Amino acid sequence: MDITRFELKLHELERVIGELTMENRMLRQAIDLVEKEKKEQSLIVTSQDYKMLKRGAK
Repeated sequence: MDITRFELKLHELERVIGELTMENRMLRQAIDLVEKEKKEQSLIVTSQDYKMLKRGAK
């Protein structure tokens, strides 16, 4: 009977580990997207870009 209880607990812990693994992957992907957007927003503005911005072009 104790073995059955331990097996049930083991399966529950394996399920929780699976959920946490999926959540961890999702959060890492979200971090990657945010870092990519931040990097794109911090690009250096060239003189050509500045001239276009002054004219109102985007």
